[in-house]
Amino acid sequence: MDWILAIIFIASIILIKKYRSRIKGIIGEKIVSQQLEKVILEKYKVLHDILIKTKNGTTQIDHVVISPYGLMVIETKNYKGWIYGKEESEYWTQVIYKNKFKFRNPIKQNWGHICALKEVLPEYKDITFHSIIVIAGSAKVKTMHDIRTKVIYPNMLYETILNHRGIQKLNEEDIEKIYQTLKSMSLDDKKERKEHIKHVKRIIKEKRMNRAYIKCPNCGSKLVRRTGQYGSFLGCSRYPKCTYTKTDINYSIH
Repeated sequence: MDWILAIIFIASIILIKKYRSRIKGIIGEKIVSQQLEKVILEKYKVLHDILIKTKNGTTQIDHVVISPYGLMVIETKNYKGWIYGKEESEYWTQVIYKNKFKFRNPIKQNWGHICALKEVLPEYKDITFHSIIVIAGSAKVKTMHDIRTKVIYPNMLYETILNHRGIQKLNEEDIEKIYQTLKSMSLDDKKERKEHIKHVKRIIKEKRMNRAYIKCPNCGSKLVRRTGQYGSFLGCSRYPKCTYTKTDINYSIH
């Protein structure tokens, strides 16, 4: 019997180590849910995982808190390692040991969510929308001092939401109206959600391709737009040392 318990114990340790980051992410998300349950006691309204359609496609929002002082739009990320990034950066960097990974700046991602909410709530577009990013995994953000937007850990969420008190902008009727409007707009159809995921993956793939595309395939330097005898073209910034060119009058470098 003792050897069976020993095997179970060893197997449990192995499984915990293997799925440690996922377990921490689940715990983090559970803490987020608990923090938002406390917010409801303040007579705030909370919506989870809503998918709304706008003129630019569908947008998935993790959490929306509707308070008398405005809307809190919450983006939850489950990461591990160290996170580096700035407010205006297009991408942030995740560092795990010596490996580096790029991912979309969640602050900019949440800006998109806020724009979508303003579009579907035109009569409330002038109220305050607060962006909050919650790092629910085991990651540590190493550049907090460079970021103005609230980037926090799960156990800080309740206090952060309450700190957004100020001049009351919405009464109980407004709060209920916004809640019911967003709830009725949220798409629950599985097909719609699958299409949304495909759309997001396609955009990410295109952005990655574009990032690679603006680099010279010969030397890795930046390509710049030039105008020649036959129209616009892309040329290597190291010209004349590198003479790579590519005709593409429709491509725009940002």
